[in-house]
Amino acid sequence: MNRYESIFICNPQLAAEQVNDQLEKIKAVIKRGNGEIISVDNWGKRQLAYPLKGYREGCYIYLQLNLPPQLVSELNNYYLVSENILRHLTIRINEKHLKYIIPHPDAVLTLIKEKDKESELGDKSVEAKAEETKKEEEGDGAKAVAVE
Repeated sequence: MNRYESIFICNPQLAAEQVNDQLEKIKAVIKRGNGEIISVDNWGKRQLAYPLKGYREGCYIYLQLNLPPQLVSELNNYYLVSENILRHLTIRINEKHLKYIIPHPDAVLTLIKEKDKESELGDKSVEAKAEETKKEEEGDGAKAVAVE
């Protein structure tokens, strides 16, 4: 199986539950084809660069997947047939570029919690690691020093 990333844009007039239903249908296509979903990131409603099918906004959904090559065409066919999907793109990720893909912080926290359930992480809990990561991110800026 190869690593892919897929993004699709849904009709902006869909309610949140309808977008989730669309996502569940896509997940079913992936699971039926023996694919694996690594992460799902709902970017929400955003303005489009140019109108698509008369819409100036769309609901963006980003997926990272492990798929067999023949499932990619089946997934693309599903995107094309679905009338609620305005545009889609699925690309294969080269293994050497995986280190440059930065997941959303919420996705990282979810992955840490899942790994903590599977194995023992030592003396630090998931919450402590998450707080440590958050402090490191905030600490990257310049530190203020009081001058008297």
